[in-house]
Amino acid sequence: MKGTRPLDNDEIRRVSACFDGTFEIRNRGLLLFRLSQANVTLNRRKIMIEIISTVVIAIATGALVFVTRQYAKATERYAETTEKALKAADTPNIRVYLSQSSAGGTVYTLDLCIHNIGTGFAYDVEFSGKLLSFRPQFTNTPLAAYSIMLNGISHFAPGKQCRITLLFQYEQKDLPQGTFDVVVSYKNSAGEKLESPFTLDFKKVEEYPQISDPSLYSIASSLRFIYEHFLDMKKERDNQN
Repeated sequence: MKGTRPLDNDEIRRVSACFDGTFEIRNRGLLLFRLSQANVTLNRRKIMIEIISTVVIAIATGALVFVTRQYAKATERYAETTEKALKAADTPNIRVYLSQSSAGGTVYTLDLCIHNIGTGFAYDVEFSGKLLSFRPQFTNTPLAAYSIMLNGISHFAPGKQCRITLLFQYEQKDLPQGTFDVVVSYKNSAGEKLESPFTLDFKKVEEYPQISDPSLYSIASSLRFIYEHFLDMKKERDNQN
């Protein structure tokens, strides 16, 4: 019966002794038979409970192992994503290109631009290639003798740009023939060496800007630009001597 406990041996003996009369043996046999069936049912229940408990524990263990592995994989992916994000946030990217600009009025310059378009500092920047043999207009000094090319750049901040004037107040016929290659090598904050090759074609520079009537401020800026340019040329010539 539900809520009862099995009889122990002493209790079974006392109950069996209570039977007497004509049907004593039969009644005692039926009692023992029913008690035997009850014990078998109880044992079956115990076995089923043990089996169910084992299965539940196995399923729970498997689920825990699966969740743990997924968590470990998610943690690993998060670490990789974080590492990539940090690396991307501190990655220099130096570009070398030709840029045409107006110095006011009809005066135009063709500049060599060195630009860190990345998000991190570039260290120990060095230059090599045919471009270093190019001699800017109005000077006999090759680019290889310019301090930025000769000594390189110890640290180059993200967004920073250096410009070297190659041609000044030039026309299309003044553009040199052929292409000039330049290789820029530098290191990132982790000390990894990076290298970027570029091929510059003076014939494929952007079109001339439209000529406009400059304001007094633009004229003053242009005169200051010309003055600073010639001071730089004089400084380079003095250093050469």
